[in-house]
Parts: sequence; C-alpha cells; structure tokens
Amino acid sequence: MKSLSFLKYLVTGLCLNVLVLGYASAKSNCTDTTVVPPFATSTYNNAYYNSILEATKALATPYLLHQGYYTMPGVTVNGTNIVYGGVSYGIDELYDQSSLYFVHDTDYAYYGINAATKIWTTKIPDVVYDSALQKFFSRSDCSGFGCRLMAAVGGTTSTNNAYLNLAKRVNALKQSTIGGKNTTSNAFSIAVAFPQFTTAEIPGWQYVAGNVADSLINAYKNVGTTLNTYIGQRKGGFANSLPGDVLAFGYGPKATSTGHFMILDSVPRRLDSAGLKRFYPATKGSKVRTTLKKYRVYAASVIDDSGQFAHALDSRKNYSGIGHGILLIMTDTLDDAPIGYVFKASVKDTSITFSALRDTNNVYAISVGRYISSKQLPVSLVSFSASRQSEKVVLNWHTANEENTNLFVVERSTNGIDFAAIGEEKAMESSNGSYAFADNNPYSGTNYYRLKTVDADGAIEYSKAVSIQTVTNGNKLLVYPNPSRNRLTINGSHIATVVVVDNNGRIVGRHSLGDATNPSLSVENLVAGAYYLRIRTMDGQVSEGSFVKE
Repeated sequence: MKSLSFLKYLVTGLCLNVLVLGYASAKSNCTDTTVVPPFATSTYNNAYYNSILEATKALATPYLLHQGYYTMPGVTVNGTNIVYGGVSYGIDELYDQSSLYFVHDTDYAYYGINAATKIWTTKIPDVVYDSALQKFFSRSDCSGFGCRLMAAVGGTTSTNNAYLNLAKRVNALKQSTIGGKNTTSNAFSIAVAFPQFTTAEIPGWQYVAGNVADSLINAYKNVGTTLNTYIGQRKGGFANSLPGDVLAFGYGPKATSTGHFMILDSVPRRLDSAGLKRFYPATKGSKVRTTLKKYRVYAASVIDDSGQFAHALDSRKNYSGIGHGILLIMTDTLDDAPIGYVFKASVKDTSITFSALRDTNNVYAISVGRYISSKQLPVSLVSFSASRQSEKVVLNWHTANEENTNLFVVERSTNGIDFAAIGEEKAMESSNGSYAFADNNPYSGTNYYRLKTVDADGAIEYSKAVSIQTVTNGNKLLVYPNPSRNRLTINGSHIATVVVVDNNGRIVGRHSLGDATNPSLSVENLVAGAYYLRIRTMDGQVSEGSFVKE
C-alpha cells in the first residue's frame, strides 16, 4: 500500500485575506492550494504533535482535501474518496453528538492505535484512520474532535500532554471539572476553564482573552458539569489571539448543546465598514457604521467539527463534520473582550444581530486559550560568559529546553553594533546543555560576542552581547581618523603589509608597504561600514585594528 501522511502542511490564510479584501461572495468556498506532500497514514492514529495547530491541521487535512478547501499535488477527489499515488482513501465524516463518537478499548487493535491508549484508557473520540479499510473516519462533535486533537499534542503525561494538562490544572482549582483521561469534555467545560487561569503555565495552558456571565454561571448546571463558586475573570485583548488558539463557547441552559469548540487557523482580522458590509450586503451602510461604533468586529478563521454550512464561507459543501469556516466575534471597544458572535450572517439580513453574552438561550462564556508545549519553547540561555586564556577568548554558555534548537552561531564585533559570524556549535538537544567555544584570533582592544540561536523551524533569537578586553602580541597601533572618510593613517614603524577585512570576514584590500612609518591608506572606495586591519611588521609581528568608514 502506498504511504499517506498528513504531517507536513503550509497554510497561507488565503481564504480570509480574500474575504476581507472583498473578492469573495458569501456563497463561495475558499480554496487553499499550499498543502505540501508527501504523507503517511501509519502515524495518523498515534502521532504526537508539537502544537495544537500542527495537530489540528494533521487530523483535519483528509477532510479539508475532500471538501476542496485544501488542495495538494497528486491528490484528487472521487466521490467519497480522495486518491493519491494510485490509492483511493475513503472519507467518512458525520457531525455526531451521540455516543458513536467514542471508540471502545476493544477496537484499539483494529484501528492500529498504540500510544493513544496511554491517554484514552477506555475510549477515544472517533477521529481515526482505518488501515484495513484505507478509510478516514470522523463521527464526532466539536468537543470530541477538540479532545482528540489535544490528546495528540505533546506526549503521554499530565505535564506534557495538552489534554491531560488541561484536566489536571482545571480540576486542581476545584471550580469546574474537565473529563479525565478516559472521557471527553464538553464545550461548556472548556469555555469556562480558560478564564480560571490567572497565571500562565509554561509549558502548559494560558488564558488569552475571554468573558463570562459570572452571576449566571455560578447557578448553572450543565451536562457533566458542576460549578462551585466560579473565579473566572474577564480579560480583554481578543486581537492577541494567534493561530492554534482554542476558541470556546459555553452555552446557557436553554440551548440545544453545551457550546462550541474551534481552533483559530489565522490571526483574527478586525473588520472596517467595508469588510463588515460584505457579510451583510443587504444592511444599510449607516447600520454597519453604527455597529462598528458600538463594537469591534473580527473575522475569525477556524477549523472545527460542526454541521454543514455552519459558518460563512464554509468548506462543508456536502457533509457535516470537520471543516473550515469564518465567524464573526464582537468585542468591547474599551478592552477588546469578546461579548458576542455570529456564526453565519444571512445575505438577506437587514440588521446585524449577534448572540450576546448573558443571553440565556445562547452563550454564558466566550474564551480563548493557548497551549505552549515544551517543544514550542525557545531555548533558555541560563548563562553566557567570555574569559581570556592567554591570547584566546573562550566563550561558555549553558542552556535549558533545547528540544527544538538546531544550532548556535557565535558572532563577534568590535563596536557592539556590527556583528559577523566566527563559528558555530551544533545543539545537543538536551534539557541542560553546556558549551565552550574558543576565539583563537581576537582583535586587540574590546571584543563583543553574542549567540544567534537557530531553531529547527528556522526561527532565530539573539542573546545579549558580552564584552572583553584583549591585547595581541606585537605593537598596539593607533589608527586615525576613526571614523574615516577618505584616508586612514596607521601610527607605527617598520610596517610591511596591511590587510583590510570587512564585517563579513571578506578581504577587501591588500597593501604591501615595504618598511613604512606612519603609512596613509586610501579608503574612499570602500562602502560605509565597519572594517578590521591585520598589520604585519618587518619582524613578523602582527597587530590588529579597526575603523569605521563613513
């Protein structure tokens, strides 16, 4: 059987950009054409991902390919199948709020699930790949899908697994409950969980933004949910939400479900009057402008498990289930805290009506949570120092949390501003790394050093610079004027050669001077920047200097 893997992807947010710019109608479906093969189905059921966004894209990709929201080279859609490499893979998707979205422990071997059993001891949400049938199954609801993907992030312990970490932290506060390792949690439980997190746990969960109807929520009893005196807090700043954040709604007692669970797949876009008008083409411009004076309105691009045509520009054209859509979030103009939402505005609407917080028929809580796994953390530089050893400078540094770190690049400067690489060290990928690097040819005078940390995904971070005074053998020669525009004088005698090096280590000038005293060199043809001099006298001694060309 050909191998199929949904572990590599690249999403550009084209759908939302097109919508906001006004080039898409409410009837159209957006297509993202940047998903990258190859992939392998063997990891679909038991892989652990580094982030919520990575897990979401991996689990949702077959369904989004089938719906046409994603396209991929070599993948075609044939009825209820997607075809890749000459192999046809069935797609079975249904938004299901019944007990059918659980797979029982007796079915684990059939579904090829191994590591997932360490999290889901008796049953897991039914979002799986059946290797025997070569078929992707999704019979789940929004929170079943959400619990499945959270369980696939990190590992198998309550410290590094997103779902177990959430359950452990919420249950320790004793204000609400989250299902244990063998159950799923409903959307209401997740929506009221994040506002309780007054501190950010790193690695772990943090509260990004949200709002709760606290006076109502204390008296509320939902299915599988018991609340004590609730401590959840309102928090503004919805605009700070990022791709991979969980957006959760908790509904009131008269609603037909407990709430809704979604994953943001791009940064929410704040709408101006033209942008909001595209959602409400039949609404007068004056009403649109009045709405934007009362509220901030964001277009939120999400991946979730829901009914067919759940959102604006929804990818679920033929089936309910896992898919992509856009909804509107209304926030307070004072602190940007969410106060309501619109799933899908009708093109015939002449008013802008949204489900508001404290509406007993709809929503009691709106919240955004973010999970940071240990592999998402940048390297922690515990210490970085420089010391002189004879004519060398030795740099030492110690790190923590190197799981995503690829390389350390050592950079040097003579002015603390313009740095050039002089060497590199491969990361040990250790929880506690210890490194030493020797600069065998430091410049005379003050040397500045810094570290450039390069992560596996290409992200770069710089350390603070450290400085140290050095003196090399030979004469310490004065170079003037510094900075220099046209000519440069070296104060010294018996000078045989001078080599000029730019800040990238390239030789840009060589001067043979015989046996010169206080030689003067032209620098007018050099571009502006920092330069270094290697000066050799007749007796073979070498000195170094630096100057800045204006």
